[in-house]
Amino acid sequence: LAALREQKSVPPGSPCLATLSGVVDDESAPKAARASALRAFGALDPAAAHRRVVALLADPSPELRAAAATAIAKPGSGRPMLYRLEPMLKDPSSEVRAAVAASLVRSCGDLAFDYVRPLFKSPDERPIAAMIEPLAELPSAGAMDLMEKILKRATPDMRVRIVRALAFRKDE
Repeated sequence: LAALREQKSVPPGSPCLATLSGVVDDESAPKAARASALRAFGALDPAAAHRRVVALLADPSPELRAAAATAIAKPGSGRPMLYRLEPMLKDPSSEVRAAVAASLVRSCGDLAFDYVRPLFKSPDERPIAAMIEPLAELPSAGAMDLMEKILKRATPDMRVRIVRALAFRKDE
């Protein structure tokens, strides 16, 4: 599923899409498999996956909520996505908060910064670590300010992730 997710596209009507759709809808399948299938399905055919993704944002399983938050967020989504995902930043699951934080930064850019700042007060580092890669892709000064704030409280592992993310930036 991870390899399929990395594909940029598949032909319309592909058996892969039908299989992914079937796995997402199969309530007896393991949650991890459904979540991975949802991420792949959302990446390959966002229009067909949209209804399932929106429905799974409220699923009882944290794995599926996190996968849905990742699948629904597309760059440039703006305020509508901000208003849809922002309440999930208070989710009891750290996995969901991490997925939502990364998705907000990826889809809303600078608009999301004020909403993700309260995560810095939490002792849980997973949501902050999840924001590193999407922040590194943004060319704004605000993104660099947040990266600097993350660097101040970073563990050695997070420092390595920050340096790797910054190495691929194309701005000054």
